[in-house]
Amino acid sequence: MPELNPTPSPPGRFTFSIIPEWILDHEKLSHGAVRLYGILARYSDSSGVSWPSRTTLARRLRCTPITIDRWAAELVEVEALTITRRKGETTKNNLTNLWEIHRVASSVLLSSEAYVDTVASSVLHRTRTKRTKTSEGKNLLDELIEKEIQ
Repeated sequence: MPELNPTPSPPGRFTFSIIPEWILDHEKLSHGAVRLYGILARYSDSSGVSWPSRTTLARRLRCTPITIDRWAAELVEVEALTITRRKGETTKNNLTNLWEIHRVASSVLLSSEAYVDTVASSVLHRTRTKRTKTSEGKNLLDELIEKEIQ
């Protein structure tokens, strides 16, 4: 039986990748492209750059290097990834690619002339609460709807 986790976390440590919501919700990205982004995020440094081989990525995602290329092309198309192909200086052999993930969508980046304090997501964020009644005993949802209408 194949090993389920080819790169296990050290004992007692749990590792994870953060995938921005604009990647998760993007209509042009397949599930594989989103998973590839997550693996690249796991390998990347603080500036978003990593250099795992296509073979390593394929092993982690249980697919072929050709599939990695297809998913990477999806990420490049939506400007979530920049790939820099590298060659050896003396031998001119292919080296691993430099993969640079982009954590903020280019469509949300503000120009230098903009004086806006925040960047809002197109996704409505909800706060979880166990509270269903207000202090006056009204239904919390009804009160929130009333506030929205006013």
